[in-house]
Amino acid sequence: MANLANLSKREFDAQDIYGNNYLSWVLDAKIHLCANSFGKTIVDGSDASHKENAKAMIFLRRHIHEVLKNEYVEVDDPLVLWTALYERYNHQKTVILLRARYEWTVEIPRFQNNELLLKNQQSRPTGSTPFPKVNVASHEANTTSSGGSTHRRGQGGERGR
Repeated sequence: MANLANLSKREFDAQDIYGNNYLSWVLDAKIHLCANSFGKTIVDGSDASHKENAKAMIFLRRHIHEVLKNEYVEVDDPLVLWTALYERYNHQKTVILLRARYEWTVEIPRFQNNELLLKNQQSRPTGSTPFPKVNVASHEANTTSSGGSTHRRGQGGERGR
């Protein structure tokens, strides 16, 4: 079990009063609660002990804004606090998703104009040189070395091409 000192230490930014960081906060809080064996305290119908709930509350209260601590001062169940914050801030997911969709549709015309540039960029990394036009292995197979001079096999050199 995690000790109390680890639960009171802040591992990530506290939930701000406006909910701007709710999506990252809720993910971080859930991961840390689960890593410390307190994930079941925020699940409806769990069999979490009073001690587990108390430790989860210490952790959650440590990671919320002071105004939120005062507003939820009478809440002593982590599931109740978790649900209250969800109801208060989960709309942020919708707002962010709508903003992302809008930005994507605004950016599409510029993406289409630069489609050729993007294809070239993806075909080879910036700064790399293109492959040589002659395949060195097949070129060497068609030549022989004799006494320091190179001779082509066959007549005409380019025969068969």
